[in-house]
Amino acid sequence: MVHGLLDSCLSPAFLDATAGPHLPASPNPRQLAFSHLVEILPPVVFESKKSVGQSDRDATHPHPVATRKCVYERLAATPTAAVDALAAAVAERVRPLLDPHPPGTTPFLTLDGNHLAATRKRLADLAGLPAALPGQAMVLRDQATGVFLRVPSHDDGHANERSLHPRLLDWFGPGDVVIADSGFRTEAFPTGVRERGAGVIVRHHGAVGLTPLGERRECGRVATGRVYETRVRYARTQREFRLVEVESDRPTRDGRRTIRVPTDVSEETLSAAEVATKDLERRTIESAFRELAEGLRGEVETLAYPKAALFAFGLAVSVYDLLRVVRRAVERRADPASPVEVSPVLLGQEVSSYAAGLGAALDGNPRMPTADWDAPRLRAWVDELAGRLVGSRYARSKRGHRKQPRPKSKAANGSHTATARILGQRRKKCQ
Repeated sequence: MVHGLLDSCLSPAFLDATAGPHLPASPNPRQLAFSHLVEILPPVVFESKKSVGQSDRDATHPHPVATRKCVYERLAATPTAAVDALAAAVAERVRPLLDPHPPGTTPFLTLDGNHLAATRKRLADLAGLPAALPGQAMVLRDQATGVFLRVPSHDDGHANERSLHPRLLDWFGPGDVVIADSGFRTEAFPTGVRERGAGVIVRHHGAVGLTPLGERRECGRVATGRVYETRVRYARTQREFRLVEVESDRPTRDGRRTIRVPTDVSEETLSAAEVATKDLERRTIESAFRELAEGLRGEVETLAYPKAALFAFGLAVSVYDLLRVVRRAVERRADPASPVEVSPVLLGQEVSSYAAGLGAALDGNPRMPTADWDAPRLRAWVDELAGRLVGSRYARSKRGHRKQPRPKSKAANGSHTATARILGQRRKKCQ
């Protein structure tokens, strides 16, 4: 399934149509194509290859004139706009393969930023400097399907997220509800979202003043505490919001007991308790980031140039969306009496183990999908293969009760302990 989805969504024809308009024209017909760079990176993302150099050495593309230096230079010069367009096109293609939004329902979109992890200092300019950050990305995720819809990247790892907000407003349309953290609580962002007919649920930022306009009333409970609602005015503007407050049963990590969430979504669309619940569900995007890091190698620490590192991250996001299709297909075919939640880590490990052999075995198979397959045909093919899988093999392990860590102690005589002697003493006690 994964191999077929990769062939269908990352074929040269599909890549030329999506990323081609964002690539600079080159008079050299022998230049390494964008599709060949995409062919090199998936084995690195799946961790079946340790480095880009090893993946390039084992690649099947007919470009013997492209040296290793040429590959790295092309990766470092690929525009981030091309990678962003590729991620958006893949998301648009796979969304119909998942359970789409029923007509008349509200699309809830989660927005968050992700800074790429520090890379190895492989550039002479970075010698003696602190951790080198290759860039960051703003990620928009559909809560219903779990698909990353947009991934615009920025090569300045120290840039403030607020400077990127104007680039995000074109994503939203009438009826959307955007859920984000306090970093998006600026005057310009909610205003721009509202001008496009969408609503916002954004946590309150302590630097923004809110003036109460009415009495505070209780609105029930959610999983974490009691819910209250007040009508407030935003900062020094004339804009009014509903302020939903959750009095938590337990303090947060920073010691706060009250969570404040201003929103401009009407009460007919979401009650105060539903607004608080949606704010809690916002953290699912952080779980998705963790899955992306554990199941795939989205942050390649050996790619020091920002555009190359962001290229790998954008492609990893696209592959994550394809794995999301496989996960949902397996979960749909599972027995309703015993539902299965598929682990992305187990899927990623299986693909990394068998990708190379399966790629050679399935090459040229007429039953494999191609770029011209429409969504219903591709979904039927995925569901047919999912019916042959044993879902329990890929089930996510449920974490048990977290035990308190045992205190570490040093040996009284010396710095070593013989395990065999300790076990022998235990056996003597049992006797």
